[in-house]
Amino acid sequence: MGLSLKKALLLLSGLGLAGGIAFARKAPKPAPVPKEDPKSEIYERSADSIIKNFMFVGDFEQKEETRSNSSEVFWRYPSTLPKVSFDLDMNPEFDSEAMRADFPATTGEGRAYQHMNRGRVLFLEGNVDEARKTWLSGRARYGRKYEAHRRADYFIAQSFLYQGWLKWKANGKKYDVPEVRQDFVNATTFLAWAFDRKKDLPDGLLERVSPRAYYNQSVIYFNYERWAGVSGSVANGLDFLRRTGRKEYRRDLRRMMAEVHIRNRSYLEAVQELDLTLRQDEDTASSAAIFARIGDIYYDLNNFELAEEVYAAANKIDRELNQIRPSQYILRGESLFWLGRFEEARKTMQYALQAAGLPQAVEDLDTNMQALASLRIADTWLATKNYEKARLSYFQHGQEFRGHVTANFARIRLACLELPEYEGNNILHARKLLQELKGQADVIPPPAQEMAWTCETASYAQHERTPEMVERVRAFAQNYPNSAFLQKLVEPVREVQSRKIEDYFKAGDIFGAVQFFEKTRSYLFPEVNEKLATRLFAAYAEINQAGKAKEFLPVFEKSRMNELGLLQLASVLVELVDQTEGKDKDHWVQRNRELALELEKLDMYIPLEDRVRLYLHRIINHKQGFEHYPWILALGLKWVEDDVSIGCDIVYPMLQKIQTHDRLRERMAVQRTATRFIDGSLKDLLRFETNCAYSLMELELDMNKGAISELAQRYLKRDYIPFNAMTASIIWHVAEESNAQGDKESAVALWKLLTTKGGAEIPEVRYAQSRLRVQPTELENLWQN
Repeated sequence: MGLSLKKALLLLSGLGLAGGIAFARKAPKPAPVPKEDPKSEIYERSADSIIKNFMFVGDFEQKEETRSNSSEVFWRYPSTLPKVSFDLDMNPEFDSEAMRADFPATTGEGRAYQHMNRGRVLFLEGNVDEARKTWLSGRARYGRKYEAHRRADYFIAQSFLYQGWLKWKANGKKYDVPEVRQDFVNATTFLAWAFDRKKDLPDGLLERVSPRAYYNQSVIYFNYERWAGVSGSVANGLDFLRRTGRKEYRRDLRRMMAEVHIRNRSYLEAVQELDLTLRQDEDTASSAAIFARIGDIYYDLNNFELAEEVYAAANKIDRELNQIRPSQYILRGESLFWLGRFEEARKTMQYALQAAGLPQAVEDLDTNMQALASLRIADTWLATKNYEKARLSYFQHGQEFRGHVTANFARIRLACLELPEYEGNNILHARKLLQELKGQADVIPPPAQEMAWTCETASYAQHERTPEMVERVRAFAQNYPNSAFLQKLVEPVREVQSRKIEDYFKAGDIFGAVQFFEKTRSYLFPEVNEKLATRLFAAYAEINQAGKAKEFLPVFEKSRMNELGLLQLASVLVELVDQTEGKDKDHWVQRNRELALELEKLDMYIPLEDRVRLYLHRIINHKQGFEHYPWILALGLKWVEDDVSIGCDIVYPMLQKIQTHDRLRERMAVQRTATRFIDGSLKDLLRFETNCAYSLMELELDMNKGAISELAQRYLKRDYIPFNAMTASIIWHVAEESNAQGDKESAVALWKLLTTKGGAEIPEVRYAQSRLRVQPTELENLWQN
């Protein structure tokens, strides 16, 4: 069962004292087995207990690729999940009893049977090529004309299979050799004939060898990544086993089906298949591989908690079998690293590298896996701030994996460790190396490039706090605006940048000013003076951040505000009303009302520009904006004197809103204001803003229904009004309302005005004519006589 715990502890202790790294390519050393966590589910449990009772968690959501596990920034290194492989089940002894049992003589009469038996003799003599030719010749000549044609297809399939297998061994066990591939493809074709298309033809021999045939066919498909073929062949094999109650190769067939699901990233189905395999077929030898594969699934989803737990179970099973899978330990160590369990990660990866050369190792570690473990071991020292061991480990990695992509990562780390921040003392050498590495974008991934940039910039920030240093920091920030390293550069920049906020304000860069203020406040502005507070309030008001402006509002109110400042204050107050609740809300409601009354009395004027218009719209569109309608209306009436179109943009909406708001009608004689405005602007509006003019006329009618006679007299004096369907309708309603209120004289005058100036095609003109042709009643006739 592997090394004893006592020996493992001794070896682990020795390794800790040495602090070195041993790689698989060196002479193997006794490998210390990492301790299991006593709190773990698998602690002190046997392999059999783990296999029978372990519950896999159905969490298959993709997690973040990296995690913040220390003050340092790390990234994922190149690595690939271990590739699952399945070997063909072949008999290398052609003249053995087992082979003769698989290729018995076929009884029957005729040349077809002679071909079959002649090919059998050749095959058992190891002359696979001649056997294949003989069987193919018989098939081409006799086809299905004899009962044993299904068995003939099986023999042909086996000849191609063995021929491909022999070539595969001769070519270094490489599947991508063209002649190897061709023979294997032909083998699957004839296996399909024998065990799929002709499976309903009874043959005792083929019934006996069917499980192995389905398995070998599936293995070929699997090794050539023909996933649809794997799925179909496995399904056929499992179906055969269910029908016959047999179970040969069932575990491997299910594992292949799981790999198909993994290929499609259908991880739930894959784990279900593997879990069923564990429960259905008790085979401790392959259980560790199944656990490891489920661990790979969790690892691929970046679910490091579940991956580590399942890898630990796989490792425990392997140890009881006295076997080691180093790649599992490395991926488990990577999971532990991202969980912030650095010491466990380091010991686990050291064990993997040292154990790779032991006889118990059942796999070889590829270079990427070794590089991952080696570099990550160095990272664990860095994460725990053991800079001396980190330097040594990074140096060893660069020497051991010279030319590998991770060697540059180690060089970057070594250069950064030369800086005083990491207790280094060779700044010039570090800068030279970092400058060189920064430009190698084709071989260094973005996180590593970012680190090279950061360390180089930090070297200047710590020792040369000049405008040139600030530009270097700025260049870095432009390239990596979301970099976590930027925070480290704030304090070094402070001395140079503390006065820069003035430059932002002078340049009109409001966003830059507030961003600069927020980033450096704790360092540069522990106390905000009145001048800066006033500027910051105006800046936050400008970018629509009332919540942040609130802090500086008391100072701003005490300042000498101009008209624009009053607009900014009003916009912030109405927004604060909407953003707060409870007693705070009541406070801002009252303060907003007080400011609105002050502005109404102030009778201010400010030139109209887009910025001013934007503030007014912000005020109007908030719930408590109605408090400001009166002074906004007064301001709009002043603008109308220079531009009558403002009457439609500002004045008309304000008149309409004030008219429909009860509280505001009590504060202002809006009807008189509207009358003055309409009398002064209607003529021009009818010419240049026609639709707006019609709306004003309708508003005027609605506002004067209680004093309709005055409105009727005004219409009798408005000789500039064109008569069309819109204006005639309004005048008709004024006349009708006058008549209803007893002012028949005004009504008649308006009816006559309609019949005089309006065309007969206008309905209201015809209505007016009808009104004027009223016949006297019978009683009126009696009185007249």
